[in-house]
Amino acid sequence: MSARSFGAPLSAMLFSVFLTLVISAPAMAAAPINFAMAFYGPWVSTTSYKPGYVVTYNGASYLCLVANGGVTPSSNTTDWAILDAPGTLVDARGDTAEGAGALGTSAGISVNTGSQNTAFGESALGKNTAGANNTAVGVGALLSNTTGYNNTAYGLSALLNNTTGYNNTAYGVSALLNNTTLNNTTGYNNTAFGVVALINNTTGFNNTASGLDALANNTTGYNNIAVGSFAGYSLTTGNNNIDIGNNGVAAESGTIRIGTVGTHTNAYFAGIKTNLTGDTSALPVVVDTMTGQLGTGALVMGPVGPQGPQGLTGMTGAAGATGATGATGATGAKGVTGDAGATGPAGPTGAAGAIGVTGPTGPPGPTGAAGPAGATGPAGAAGAGFITCTTEGDVAVEHNGNWVCQSTLPRYTANGDGTVTDSKTGLMWEMKDGTCAAPGPHCWNNLYALSTTGTAPDGPLYTDFLATLNLNSSSDGSSVCFANHCDWRIPTIVELQSIISPWHACTASPCIDPTFGATEDGDYWSSTSLVAQPNVAWIGLFNAFNGGAIDHLSKDNALYARAVRGGR
Repeated sequence: MSARSFGAPLSAMLFSVFLTLVISAPAMAAAPINFAMAFYGPWVSTTSYKPGYVVTYNGASYLCLVANGGVTPSSNTTDWAILDAPGTLVDARGDTAEGAGALGTSAGISVNTGSQNTAFGESALGKNTAGANNTAVGVGALLSNTTGYNNTAYGLSALLNNTTGYNNTAYGVSALLNNTTLNNTTGYNNTAFGVVALINNTTGFNNTASGLDALANNTTGYNNIAVGSFAGYSLTTGNNNIDIGNNGVAAESGTIRIGTVGTHTNAYFAGIKTNLTGDTSALPVVVDTMTGQLGTGALVMGPVGPQGPQGLTGMTGAAGATGATGATGATGAKGVTGDAGATGPAGPTGAAGAIGVTGPTGPPGPTGAAGPAGATGPAGAAGAGFITCTTEGDVAVEHNGNWVCQSTLPRYTANGDGTVTDSKTGLMWEMKDGTCAAPGPHCWNNLYALSTTGTAPDGPLYTDFLATLNLNSSSDGSSVCFANHCDWRIPTIVELQSIISPWHACTASPCIDPTFGATEDGDYWSSTSLVAQPNVAWIGLFNAFNGGAIDHLSKDNALYARAVRGGR
């Protein structure tokens, strides 16, 4: 197969070279005929052709031998002689076409007027009109392109529906699966490598997708980068995302996701330095182990640990030395002498006068020097009720008025009053009624919203559920609160997670110890809000499908609840 190149416009080109043809038809056998050839483009059924006119039809070139109109070139060897078999067309504008219908060489498809286009494959760039600098390789590649430019498409139906988009690159692999960027219409600056990569993109731009189904569901999103099989597969309209080995999340923007939770279990980052900044307001980075999301600061505070056992009584100290005797006080003053009696006759001697009043005590003298220390007394007896726990990590706890080792107690104990006590944390939990025979706060399938205003604890969870527990009459009439306790509350996320069976131990819903009785296998409220989103609270998942995990939801949702009190 040879290619022909013409130096003047094809519609008016006239050759000065005469071609001698030997026609093999019966009517003109071995008859040499000389014609001056002029190229007239694709054959049109309504046009009248004269001898020497050259047309293209179904990818082949034909020379008119006899004046005719409406005679199909491939159906008559008397009126037409084939110059070149289907497959190659090189014109004066620098276009190259290989394949039936490529670059509009078939009848009924728009005539190409663009330049510097290259099309290989049946109907490749078949509808191009004025587009330039396009390259299409594969059946139907860039079939619908009209005026788009600088596009490159490799693969069956690659960029099939692109019309005016520009600067797009599509590489497909494997027959019937290579519909890369299939629905792109006016998007630009997109690059796709892999089977059905960016298949649903319509007007998105500046996207890069590499891998099987990468960014497959993106339609109008822009500035997205996806690397890996199914990378960014869930993105639809989001922008400015980077997904590497991750499906992404629908409609999210400005997010970087590397790896997949549950699949990638280890991460290594080189070059991390200490003391990187002197900013005293800098916060530590924490990782949500359930979702892999990074954040700053502590998300939740753990419960207070149990109180340690009482220490041994110390030995009695030595008795202090006796202080020195104080000095003797001064002698009091003499009493006043009575008046002299009248001189009487000399009589017997009178009685002695009374003793005068004792004077006040003088101030104490200075303290004498300390005497030598006394001998050390015997050690005191060990404190009452003290025990020693020999198992490593075991601690002594108070149980029913006695100190016992925690390892000897069961984890959960039903108290017979509608409550369960956790010996590990000291928390007392509300039990639920699985029959709901009597309506009230203990019905296991009651649902409550945490907040009605968005962030404050003012929803039915507090105004109905907790208010009823802390005002409800007890069975013996001695208290106005549930189980004789008036301090019931909603657990923190750490307290709630402490009773959820871990994923590796939970094979059937609900994920909780059977001591708790009736439990819905759904989502339960905690009182812990997200630090960055006060309208969102943490929740516990008690179904086996989620493996006893935690999550978070907006506070206006209706979820299950279980009250708690106490703790160590």
